[in-house]
Amino acid sequence: MGLSIQFGFGHFILLVFLSASESARLIGCYKEISTEARLLSGAQQNFENTLTPEKCISFCKGKGFLYAGLQYSYECFCAKDRPSFIHSADSSDCNSKCDGDKTKTCGGGFRLSVYDLADKPVNYVQPNYVGCYADEGGRRALTGKVAPESQEMTPELCVGFCFRNGYRYAGLQYRTQCFCGEELHGPRSSEGDCDMECAGDQRFLCGGGWRNSVYHTSIPNESEEGKLIGCFVDNENLRLLSGFRLDIPETNSPKKCMNICKQLGYSYAGLEYGVECHCGNRKPEPEKERNENECLSSCPDGTRRCGGNWRLLIYTTTSVTQPVISGVVQAPNIVVARPGIDGNKPPTAVVLATGSPQSVPVLTLNNPKTTAQTTTRRPTVTPTPRKTTPRYQNNSPTKSCIRSHTLVQGRTVCQGERLFHDSFLGDGLNGNVWTHEVFMPSEPDYEFVVFDNNPQSTYTSDGRLHIKLIPFEDNFVRSGKLELNRCTGRLHTEECVREAKAFSILPPIQSSRISTKNFFSFKFGKVLVRAKLPLGDWIIPEIWLEPKRKIYGPTYSSGRIRIAVARGNRELLSHNKEQIGNSMLESGILMGTAEKIRGRTVISDNPSGWHKEFHNYTLIWGPDNISFEVDGENREDLLAERRQLSELLGFDSRESTIWQNGSPIAPFDQEFYISLGLSVGGMKDFPDDCLTGESHRKPWKNEAVKGMVNFWQDRDSWLSTWNDRYSQLQVEHVSVFAL
Repeated sequence: MGLSIQFGFGHFILLVFLSASESARLIGCYKEISTEARLLSGAQQNFENTLTPEKCISFCKGKGFLYAGLQYSYECFCAKDRPSFIHSADSSDCNSKCDGDKTKTCGGGFRLSVYDLADKPVNYVQPNYVGCYADEGGRRALTGKVAPESQEMTPELCVGFCFRNGYRYAGLQYRTQCFCGEELHGPRSSEGDCDMECAGDQRFLCGGGWRNSVYHTSIPNESEEGKLIGCFVDNENLRLLSGFRLDIPETNSPKKCMNICKQLGYSYAGLEYGVECHCGNRKPEPEKERNENECLSSCPDGTRRCGGNWRLLIYTTTSVTQPVISGVVQAPNIVVARPGIDGNKPPTAVVLATGSPQSVPVLTLNNPKTTAQTTTRRPTVTPTPRKTTPRYQNNSPTKSCIRSHTLVQGRTVCQGERLFHDSFLGDGLNGNVWTHEVFMPSEPDYEFVVFDNNPQSTYTSDGRLHIKLIPFEDNFVRSGKLELNRCTGRLHTEECVREAKAFSILPPIQSSRISTKNFFSFKFGKVLVRAKLPLGDWIIPEIWLEPKRKIYGPTYSSGRIRIAVARGNRELLSHNKEQIGNSMLESGILMGTAEKIRGRTVISDNPSGWHKEFHNYTLIWGPDNISFEVDGENREDLLAERRQLSELLGFDSRESTIWQNGSPIAPFDQEFYISLGLSVGGMKDFPDDCLTGESHRKPWKNEAVKGMVNFWQDRDSWLSTWNDRYSQLQVEHVSVFAL
């Protein structure tokens, strides 16, 4: 009967037919929506023991409808509107014999055999037509899945096949062939080269000799970044997302599923069992959320997560405003000066609340002690198996437990509980807890590094976490190609693959960024990090909190909390001669809109620099204020004015729209996770025209296309300021407590 296409829905099958007369044509097998919302909703009639295509067509024509559909051997449905190719199904799904004529087919289980009664010479996917493209040099223009050849091939059948398999493009060739692909690789050809009539309908064209009539399947190509809601338990009897389902065994991914659901007009997209994509409009219920470690089924390409066993990894399809790509607007950057700190004074111990007698079990992580580390050689460590301790167990309050404002994955905890602790003692960095970010930075920060999982860059030694910088060879930076395995950035973009060309060089420094993103996140709490910050020109330590779900949008739209930042330059003067080098510690927040990024910061001055000693850096983050301490002293509040945060930072009412549904401290009213890393340069941390050392000007401009290559060309100047002892981030321990 036509093209064999596996759709993967499995319960509802409609065969859609044109009338049996010459003016009616079978257009394919289609998937029923539900018994409450029929695909063909104009009229319905059961013809038990007598149904044939001719009888259903005659019935629908008599009612004035343009389409007739047969289902379950005896049911007839009518409609005025043509069903979209997005509801098409494999023709083999329409396998029920007609009650009135066993030689003919009348749909199937929730599948409709659909007929076009008027059979007008209209190419219903013509608006999706892209053009005629050539296969060239032994390579197909479309390199994805190939449909079985069919004598019933039409543009509509091919587009439906490629849509159901998750591809963005469909191409017809040689009258009977259908190819799918994510990208178009072949060159554009003359329209006259695509001149072969379709085998299934000679009124339309289906490519030519090595030429493809290419159509778009309407699947968008938006990034899923910042749209993850979380992992939720699903139920066979009451699906969380019940609007639409598509099985995509070869190309399923969070981005793919989200874009399909967005195209269909649904608010949420969910991935399950690796290959399933579900769409719906019902907001997932918070009580059904689970740890994201339960959504670890691999996507077909093995690089991403696509849900789990009755676990939906859910994304919102809502569009969000992209933040600024160019330079950062810091004004008004509110600075609160602290008294100077003696760099030779031992760090003051911080006394923390011990919690109630019903203590939540502490997550204590042990990592190895190893020998001294050099820039290029990692100490040999023999890893041993490790059993991970639960972060928390019973969160129900008792008489001895006072509820805290702190939430851990939506659950309340008791005041003073220690919720997270890692002292980096034992057998290596705990991979169950810390996740490596693997990507090449792009907008809006554009740091000059490659973040990768390199044991020479990230390791533990003597009870400390070490994160170090490793420069690449000049020849590789200028002419190499870098493809990151297990890239966590946006696939098929320069975050994962780059090739050096002319002044577009590769990021010249290898570094690391690790986080608890997939293991531990929380809203409100007290964070203590004991660390020694790096020294070396243009180095930036990253001790951050990052938003788990980014509910206000990607990057700075959802905010960032910077617990401790001191630029690596020993002496660094801004254009107005203010000292902003290693002696000045910044702790604060950043947030932004499409037009600007603004910060609010407190400054701590240490004339000896923040690279010589370990210090205790503390964040106290509550529902109405954010405060910072160093070595348990001089607590400074960022939000003492108790005003709306966006207003306090100078955003106008239009710019503040994205945070209007949040609390007064939005976007800092959602769960965040811990992030530790080390970066170099970039487009926001070093103001233009600043001077380092003895009046050496910063070698790049923040908005310049050649910024990174100018930085690299000046390496003789800044590499001489790096050394193995001081030019690294060292962390002794990280702890999180409930307020």
